[in-house]
Amino acid sequence: MPDVLQQIRDEVAVFHNTPEGHAARLRHGLAHLILKHLELQSVSEADLARATGMTERTIGRLIHSQINWDAKTAGRILHALKAAEANA
Repeated sequence: MPDVLQQIRDEVAVFHNTPEGHAARLRHGLAHLILKHLELQSVSEADLARATGMTERTIGRLIHSQINWDAKTAGRILHALKAAEANA
């Protein structure tokens, strides 16, 4: 059984060093940043959706890494969070 666990660890390590692995870490980092700001500012996903002009479903899918981010989307969300912070 330990050989199987080591094989899984090795495969994960290889994945982390691929473009897909770097993209996954970036998506997760952005999601973590957004969730942190939502919590700190007491802003809901619905509030963020309204502020960005996106649907709640899209916000949820982005936060839970079910769809890929693009720079424009990240910018819209970060801008809305900054505006919410300024209004708090």
